[in-house]
This record gives sequence, structure tokens and C-alpha cells, in this order.
Amino acid sequence: MTATGDPAAPPARRQPAAAPDEWAVTEDWTAAEDWAAAQERAAAQERAAAAARARVDQQALWSLAVGFPALISVLRLWVEAGGDLQTTLLLVANVGSINLVAALIVTAAWLAAAALIAIFAVGQLTCQGLDEDNRRPWRMRFARVAVGTPTPVKVVVFAFAALTWQLLYLPLLALAAVVVFGVGGWRWPQWSAAAVVYAAVTGRLLAAAVTAGEALPVLVLLAPPVLVAAGLGRPIPAALAGAFSRCGQAATALLVAAAARQVIAAGSILPLSVLSVAAAPGGAAGGAPRIVRGHIVEVNDATTAVLHERGGVEFIPNGTILRRVLCPDTSQTPRYRLRAYGVHIEDSILQGVGRMRRPSRDIDPSCRAGQHLAAGTPVPG
Repeated sequence: MTATGDPAAPPARRQPAAAPDEWAVTEDWTAAEDWAAAQERAAAQERAAAAARARVDQQALWSLAVGFPALISVLRLWVEAGGDLQTTLLLVANVGSINLVAALIVTAAWLAAAALIAIFAVGQLTCQGLDEDNRRPWRMRFARVAVGTPTPVKVVVFAFAALTWQLLYLPLLALAAVVVFGVGGWRWPQWSAAAVVYAAVTGRLLAAAVTAGEALPVLVLLAPPVLVAAGLGRPIPAALAGAFSRCGQAATALLVAAAARQVIAAGSILPLSVLSVAAAPGGAAGGAPRIVRGHIVEVNDATTAVLHERGGVEFIPNGTILRRVLCPDTSQTPRYRLRAYGVHIEDSILQGVGRMRRPSRDIDPSCRAGQHLAAGTPVPG
């Protein structure tokens, strides 16, 4: 009791101290560290996946650049043999790999360059959609190849195409260069200079094509500046890139397949000759000589193997061959009569330089006569 007699009041209950904030701060910091670590792992996994896709794209690119011409070479030999297995084996055994590669470079190098340039162009146009379609790798395959290919490699491909494409299609190559290398930073002075240069280079040929009434050369010469002015060189928005990429990849595959079919069925990779063969060894007067027109497969000490134009292989004793004439390939007859700077528009720069250095001589009359004679037909007296 107190001094006044009142009962003693209960002691005041002590309030517990507030919990310190260190625990909450520590938990938040740990969660933030876990989140950052998870983000870093996800980014590392994404980089590893992107590097793996880039390696696959590069392997696919080089496989196409090397394997596609090899496939074309084998198919050309098969077509050359008329689909006959034994004749194909004979050609494979006698046509050396160096000769085959050289013939392929001369006749089909433009196709490999065109396929690569088409991949680069479609990929560059659709590169804005790469971030949108990483889950579908084949959908944006061309875009990843275009982005992952070093610029020096692209420059080499374009330079090779400039040397091997026909002059008629070089304006399309210039259009592809605008798309692949990009001219987004250009202003009107650069565009004006480019237009003046293009008009100066193609103006005379365009006037000649209009005068001659040749529609295709006129269209090829006018299309690039019109398409560039319409904005073709700019990348497609990401929302449309996926659809355009699918259509572009399918169209490229179809066009390359159609061009490959023409290359495979084109002229022979073997030299075309017309042989005058005696009826008896040594050219004895036992009968009139006969004309043999075909492609020379092999020449050894005893015989000359000739693949006839109408099929079949004949081994002719060398002692019976009186004369041999090398003939031009009639499948390469020009379609247009237009020239640019002294070079026919259906010739490449390399072909034009070669023709200037070694002008073609007159065709031997036996080559024309052999076109109308079946193999083995006697020469009319």
C-alpha cells in the first residue's frame, strides 16, 4: 500500500523494442543478388545459344558455297551421260577434278554468287525481326547469315559476281549492293551523285535498248533506280519481317533451283569436236570418210573416246582419224545485239576481256555440216 493507504498500482508493462531493419534489408539484398544471378545466367545461356546458332549458320553458308557447286558438277556429268550409269562412270573416271572445277567456274560460278547475294539481300531486309523470332531459327535463317557474315566476305562475293555475271544483270547487282551494305546515312548530295553516275554508265545502253525495242534490257536498267527511290533499300519493319523472310527464303530456293536446272542442262563441259574418220586404218581408199561429231572424253595412245551428241560412246582408233576440228557450242547463241563499252551484254566482264584479247575466228564449215549429219554418216561426195 502507499503512504496514503491506496493499494499499490501494478508496475507498468515494458513495451518491446521495435525489431531492427537489418533482417529485412538482408533478405531484400539476398533476393536482389539471386535475381541478378538468374538474369546473368539467362543472358549467358542466350549468348551461348546465339553463338551456337551463328556457328550453325556459318557452317550452313560454307556448306552451300562448297557443296552446291559440287552437286551441280555431278549432276552435269549425269546429264552429259544421258542418264546412263556406265557412261557416267566413264566420264567420272576420265574427267579430272581440276578440269571439272575449272569448267564449273567458267559455266556456273555466277549461280553460286547469285545464291549467296540473294541470301545476303533477303537477310538484310529482314534483320529487324531477329529479336522477334529467335524461337524459330529456320524462319530467320537468312537474316542471321547476313548479320553474321563479315563485311569483307560480302565484298569478295560481290566482286566475284561483278566479274562473272552478264553485263545485262549488273544493274541488279548494284541494287543488291544497296540493300546489303545499306545507304541509310546518305543524303541528297550522295543520292544525286549516285544517280548521275548510274545515268552516265547506263544511259547509252538504255537508249540503244529502247531503239532496238528490247523490253527486258530496258526493264533491268530502269528497275534498280525506281526500286531504290521507292525505299527498297530500307529494312522491313519487325512486324512484317517474319512473313517476308519466309516468302523470301522460299522464293530464293525456287529461283536458285530453276537456275540450277538451266545450268545442269546447259552446254557440255567437254570439248565439242568434229572428226573426219577414214573407213580403214591409214586412210586407205576403201570408202568415203565419215563425220563423227561429239565430245572428246579421253585420248590415249591407241584410241580416242567420243561421246556422241545423240548418245553413246565410240572408241575410234587414232590411226583412222584424218582431221579434227574444235567447234563452238551452239547453245550459247546470243539473244540480243546490244553492246556496252565494246562488250556484248550477254558476256561477263571476264568473257569480254577474253574476247578482246583473243577474238573468235570464223567457224569451220565442217562444224556447220556436222550439225546436220548423224554420227557415222559418210561425207557426201
